[in-house]
Amino acid sequence: MNSVEILVENLSGNIEVLIDVKNVEMIFNGKKKYISSDNIDELIRIIRSWKCDYGSNSGSIDAEAFNIKINMDDGFEIIKGKGNYPENYMCFKAWLGSFYD
Repeated sequence: MNSVEILVENLSGNIEVLIDVKNVEMIFNGKKKYISSDNIDELIRIIRSWKCDYGSNSGSIDAEAFNIKINMDDGFEIIKGKGNYPENYMCFKAWLGSFYD
């Protein structure tokens, strides 16, 4: 894994994260933030069992949408959804929340 790009969109605003895994660096909503290898490992533990597409709950126009792009040497994988979430999605949100000022 080389990098991870995260976009979460909801009515409160967007969260945009770029993690350079090889250099252990992160840009969180345009600001450089401290991230450790342990933080990256925790993210991987949270999302490793997620399927690629959680679909869209079209009945909910204000549903939160998420898109995670995992870049690797041989290509990339995208995990996405809107209104439908993995079982441990709140762990993912808590992980993101730990980087807010």
